[in-house]
Amino acid sequence: MNRILFTLSLLVLLLVLTACGNLLADDIAPPPNSDVPSPVSAQPTRVSSPSYPLVKPHAADGEAIFEEKCAPCHGTNGLGDGPQADELPNPVSPIGTSQVARQSSPAEWYSIVSEGNLERFMPPFLSLSDRQRWDVVAYSYNLSMEEDALAIGEELYQANCANCHGMQGRGDGAAATNLSTPPQSFVDLNYMASRSTAEFFDAVTAGSDPDMPAFGDQLSETERWAVSDYLRSLTFVPTDEMVASQTTEQDSMSSDNPVESGVSTDESDESINNEDNVQVDLGAVIGIVVNASGGKVPSGDSATLYGFDEMQQTYTQTAIIEEDGRYVFDDVEMPPERVFMVKTDYEGVTYGSDIGTAHAAGMILDLPITVYDKTTDDSTLSIDRLHIFLEQESEDTLRVVELYVVSNLGEKTIAAKGEGEAVISYSLPPGATDLEIQDGTIGERYVLTDDGFGDTINIRPGFGEYQTIFTYLMPLDGKIDVTHPVSLPAEALVILAPDVLNVKGEGLQDAGSRNVQGVQYQMYSGTSLSPGDEIKFSASASSPNLMSSFDNTSSTSLVFGLGVLGLALIFSGVWLYRRNKSINGDSGAPDDANIIHQDDQEDDIDTVMDAIIALDDQYKAGELPEDAYIQRRGELKDRINTIREEQ
Repeated sequence: MNRILFTLSLLVLLLVLTACGNLLADDIAPPPNSDVPSPVSAQPTRVSSPSYPLVKPHAADGEAIFEEKCAPCHGTNGLGDGPQADELPNPVSPIGTSQVARQSSPAEWYSIVSEGNLERFMPPFLSLSDRQRWDVVAYSYNLSMEEDALAIGEELYQANCANCHGMQGRGDGAAATNLSTPPQSFVDLNYMASRSTAEFFDAVTAGSDPDMPAFGDQLSETERWAVSDYLRSLTFVPTDEMVASQTTEQDSMSSDNPVESGVSTDESDESINNEDNVQVDLGAVIGIVVNASGGKVPSGDSATLYGFDEMQQTYTQTAIIEEDGRYVFDDVEMPPERVFMVKTDYEGVTYGSDIGTAHAAGMILDLPITVYDKTTDDSTLSIDRLHIFLEQESEDTLRVVELYVVSNLGEKTIAAKGEGEAVISYSLPPGATDLEIQDGTIGERYVLTDDGFGDTINIRPGFGEYQTIFTYLMPLDGKIDVTHPVSLPAEALVILAPDVLNVKGEGLQDAGSRNVQGVQYQMYSGTSLSPGDEIKFSASASSPNLMSSFDNTSSTSLVFGLGVLGLALIFSGVWLYRRNKSINGDSGAPDDANIIHQDDQEDDIDTVMDAIIALDDQYKAGELPEDAYIQRRGELKDRINTIREEQ
C-alpha cells in the first residue's frame, strides 16, 4: 500500500498575506528632484514586498551593475548627468545626492529597479537577479554617503545610542533590559529596508515614545543627519573604502582587546596552522543571552558554538556565560563561508541564535540568544490555521493529512504539566488507522492519549512558531464521516480535496479551485473553532473510479498554495510523496531524482512566492549555506519573472 512520506527540506511558513502573490509593488515614481527636501517630510510610501533580503546586500558587488545599467542616465556619481540624460524628455533623478537618497527607502528603490517607471523612461531590470537588485540599491545609497560624516555618525551613535540599541545596533545595549519596550534592532532588514533615512532623522530629532528621548536640542542638524546616515549604512555591507573609514579609529583602539571592539583585525595575525599544516583563518564569536520574559539569564552555564560547512557540522567550541549574560568564543576557525550558530539550555529548553557567516579572516560575529522563562499555562496557545488535505489511497481507503499552525502569544515557553505528558494534544476520528507523524513517532517525542496523541515538545513564544503535520487512513465505503474535536481555539479551517471528492460540512464554504500537476483540487473554508468544538465533515466519491484521476506509476511531489479568506497556506518545503516500490524500494527512502522543484511544476506566482518564503525560513534556520540560498532564491525569482511575461 502506498504511504505518504514527509521530508521537511524547507521550514514551513504557513501564514502570509495573499498580497504576497503580487511580487512587486505598484510602480513608484522615482524620488523627487527638488533641490533640498525638508528634513521633516510626509511619510514615504510603504512598499508591501515579501522580498526583503535575509543577507545584507553588498554595496561593492553593486558597483559594476550600477556602471552598466544605471550610470548611462544617472551618471557615475548618481548626479543625474549620465551621457544619455540629455536625450530624455524629463530630468534624471540625482539619486547620488543625500537630499534625494534620504527621502526614499531601500524597498522603494528596489521596487523601482524591479518594475521601472516607463512614464519617466525608467525601464525595469528583470534581467538582474533578486540579489543583484539589492546590491545595486546598496551601491546607490553608498554614493550619497560621505565617509567623514559616517565616521562622525558612528561616534555619535556609540556615545548616545549604543547604551540601549547596542554597539552593533542589535537592540541589546546594557540598558535594554530596563526599558518598557525592547529597543529597535537596526540589523532587522525588514525594518531597515522599509524606512527612509529621513524617518531615522525624525526619530532622532523628536524621540520615540515611550523610552527614546529627543536629541533635537542636544545634537545639531548636521550631527542628527550624520547619525541617521550611519543607521542607513547598517542596512548593507558597505564598500571597502567605507569600511576602512569607519573602522580606522576603532582598529587602533582594539589592539589590546579586539573582541570588545567588535571589529576585524589584520588578517595576517588571524590565522593558525592545523595538524596538516594548512593555514586556517581565525576570528571570534561574541553574544549576549537576553531573557525576554524578564527573568534571570543562565549565567555560569555553557553556550556552545557550532560551525557548519556545506550543511555539515564541522566545528564546535564551548564558552561560559558571564553574569551579565555575555559570552565570547576566541580563536574560532573561520574558513570562508562557514556558517555559525550558538545554542544554550535554559530551564531544560534549548535556545539558539541566528546564524552568522564567515566572510573574511579576523571577523567578529555577534550572535545573541533570546531565552524565555517556562510555564505550564497553555492559555496563550491558539491555532492560527488548521488545514486538511484529502486524497484517496485505494478504492476503499482515504488518506487524511492534517496540518496545524500554532502560535504562543505569551511571553513564556509552554511546557508539559508533568514528566512525559503532552504540551498539545490532537484527537483522531473514530476508525482512523495507520497514523504517521511528520517528524517523529509514538514513544519518542509523541505520546498516546485517550482519543489520539500528544506532542511533548516545549512551545516558545512567537507567531506561527510551532507546526505539526500528521496523516491517517479512513475506510471509504462510498462515503466517510470525519469528526473529532480540537483542543485549542482555531481561527480558521481549510480543506483541500480533489474535485472528484464531494466534501460537505456545516459551516463549510466553497473557496474556489486550483490545478495542481494536472489534478483539479477544490478548497473549502470553515469558521473559527473554540476548544472542544468538532471538526466535522463528510466526503464521498463522485466517480466510481476515483483512482483514475491519479498517476500511480511514478512518484509525485505536491507543492501547493491555498488562498483562503485573504490568507495563503504554504505547503512549500513539505514534500508529499506517493512512493512506488519499484522506484524507491521497500525502505521508503525518497529518491532525490524524483523531487520536483517548484519551477518545474505547472505553477503560478503564488506558488513560487510560497517556495521563496519557505526557502527564506530554511536559510534563517541555518539549514542552507548563503551561496546555495542566493542561487536558489534567484532561480525562483527568475521563474516569477517568466510567469509574469507569459501572462
